[in-house]
Amino acid sequence: MKNLDQSKVEYIIADKRKGTKNTIMAKTMNISVRHVQKLWARFKNTPRDMIVFSATMGRPRRGPPTRNEQ
Repeated sequence: MKNLDQSKVEYIIADKRKGTKNTIMAKTMNISVRHVQKLWARFKNTPRDMIVFSATMGRPRRGPPTRNEQ
């Protein structure tokens, strides 16, 4: 999945609110149609100024295992 910055996501959501199709948005941003669908599902009821990303996504990083963990 390609990482998009906040301005690109805001652009996708704004165009989706205008009625643009998912395939057109996916080709414009060079991402998959499913990624556009996931973004729309996540932000469709969110006001434009409230679209905020967390600093890091996914599982938190840990260091190498210690002797006790093995």
